[in-house]
Amino acid sequence: YPANPPTAEPAALAFDRYGHPWLQYMTPDMIGRINSDMSVTPYCIHPNCKAPPSAIMHRIHLGPDKRLWFTELGLDRIGEIVSGY
Repeated sequence: YPANPPTAEPAALAFDRYGHPWLQYMTPDMIGRINSDMSVTPYCIHPNCKAPPSAIMHRIHLGPDKRLWFTELGLDRIGEIVSGY
């Protein structure tokens, strides 16, 4: 399947507590939920999907608390997504 947007660089894939796949991109700076029709609903991590130059999206995992956790190398940060569907 083609990346969305076409210039995207996927980094990692994880499944939420409902079995929905989520894709973390290195560029652009976003995480996307893959829908049943294979379209991607994007969620920007930084304002306007513009990360600082040192930010590198790295991995996404489902935690024991049922939240999706992701890392940003270079900024030494972690973040979370709470999937409500």
